[in-house]
Amino acid sequence: MRKVLIIISKSILILASTLLIAAASDILFRQYEKKFLIKAVDKESSIINLKQYGFNDHNIDLSRSKPPDEFRILCIGDSYTSSTTKAEYAYSAVLEKELNSLSLGKRFRVVNLGIPGTSFPQYMGYYRFWSKLLQFDAVVFNNYLGNDYTDLEFTPYSPDRAVLDNILTGIGATLPREHSLRFMDYIYTNIQARQNSSPGTAQYKPSFQFPWKRYVQIMSRSARVFDPAELPKFHNAMDWTHQFMNMVRQMQDSGIKVAVVASPPHIFFDNNLLLEISALSRVTSDTFDPALPAFLLDQERKRAGVKDPIIDPSACLTSHANMGEKLYYGTDTHWTVEGNKAVGDYLAAVLATRWFGLSTGSDVLGCNSEAALRVPSEKGQAVIRNLLAKYRPAIAENQ
Repeated sequence: MRKVLIIISKSILILASTLLIAAASDILFRQYEKKFLIKAVDKESSIINLKQYGFNDHNIDLSRSKPPDEFRILCIGDSYTSSTTKAEYAYSAVLEKELNSLSLGKRFRVVNLGIPGTSFPQYMGYYRFWSKLLQFDAVVFNNYLGNDYTDLEFTPYSPDRAVLDNILTGIGATLPREHSLRFMDYIYTNIQARQNSSPGTAQYKPSFQFPWKRYVQIMSRSARVFDPAELPKFHNAMDWTHQFMNMVRQMQDSGIKVAVVASPPHIFFDNNLLLEISALSRVTSDTFDPALPAFLLDQERKRAGVKDPIIDPSACLTSHANMGEKLYYGTDTHWTVEGNKAVGDYLAAVLATRWFGLSTGSDVLGCNSEAALRVPSEKGQAVIRNLLAKYRPAIAENQ
């Protein structure tokens, strides 16, 4: 019996020592992370080196003060804005090039401020942060429909979450916190990256390519917001979109040009992916309505009094896909060089017309004129009508 007690005591001592060492190591690692793996934008500098902070912008430096002849557009969004391509191939760079080619009498500078893993709270916070720091003329918000709603399923609206004193970047700012010990997040991610990473090329940054089955699982979560039966579960996201659109209206009222883009996910451009998601979700593929969340977003736009419709590049992307172009980058889920170019070209055509009254010519591949926003199925419309009839904002508009 005594030997058993000794063994138990030693085991407890070893376990306690191990836990103590792990806790101490985690404390030290968190300090290391804060100092070396997370960067805060220097709000005092007159010149901001965006690449230093990890932004995928195609220019090196950005002055806080805007040159007199420059028309500056800020692109705010998540990884679809940041892009998995090299900076010069992201849609923001394409947009800048195309606008400068249209002889609008202005010199355009389009700034890529996309940060991966973000949604409506961060879009609002980023705008409020950058609007105090930079001079600019216009803003393009890119909402990725694949996760901007689903990420907020369990996140009630809180005005504090939409205000940022600073923007943190670097691997430590974007790496998800999934383990109680922070260094385990890095170990796990490193193992996954070694197994599934795709090296950088002349056109693409290094990326994480998910195994196919895992990718189907991830994208099936994105598909939920396109299912009329699932849409009512995202009432928290409706609160966020309501407040987001109120902010957009206030921006327009103050004279800022604003465009809101609703970007579609990969699932509607790969039939095999859609069929496997349908099987996994145990619904037919035609259950998923590609027009559903963008239409709901546009209804919130109308309720807020924002004058310009949501920009939906789906028709343009579909035209390119029908020509055999590969628009999404493997199982990385983001746009390819071709996908970014299609969106950048389309945005240039739409914004040149909306903001400067320039007709860009005949419709080429559905991308040279603004396509009407798609309307959901009758079932989808009924669900949205019911949601809007019952919906009451969590926070009053004047608060």
